[in-house]
Amino acid sequence: MKRYHFYLVLLAVCAATAWITKAHDPIDKTKWVKYVLDRKWAFTAPAGAKINSFGEASDVEAKGIVTLKDDLVKLEFDSEYIKPANNTTCSLKATVARLKKRIDRGDYRHFDTGEVRHVVRADSIHGMGALIVTPVKTGIGITYIAITDCENAAGLSMLGKNLSASNQAIVLEIFKGIHHVPLK
Repeated sequence: MKRYHFYLVLLAVCAATAWITKAHDPIDKTKWVKYVLDRKWAFTAPAGAKINSFGEASDVEAKGIVTLKDDLVKLEFDSEYIKPANNTTCSLKATVARLKKRIDRGDYRHFDTGEVRHVVRADSIHGMGALIVTPVKTGIGITYIAITDCENAAGLSMLGKNLSASNQAIVLEIFKGIHHVPLK
């Protein structure tokens, strides 16, 4: 009888865990499609996203806006050629270490204004160093990423402002999927 109760409790825990996991994963990516940005970067996002570039795109720089959800979410982007600095090592480990050093030094405090505070962290996305900024209080502040691909001398930044919790979750998923597309 004790074994029966144990298995019953175990089954209940497994069912509850599966339900909680599904309930906390609200992003359905089955209808997401791949987009190419400035011929150098690719990402997946909900179908229907629009990319509007400002000015003429060049091999050096492109700026514009990615619009999602019928203009409810706007992400400003800046894609550029990055001249490698002298005496720097081009590796993921070195890039992330440089970002962490800059965070510790306080180089990104300018994101905080008045009552608006942000969390700044260094991470990696598809083998590239990334600086990710999120607001402490969702809905007030910026959600930002700056990616450095030192091997291809390319950089990309994307910025969303005052995003709701659900829109911020979508934007962070988009950030996770960004990767560099080598020029042919």
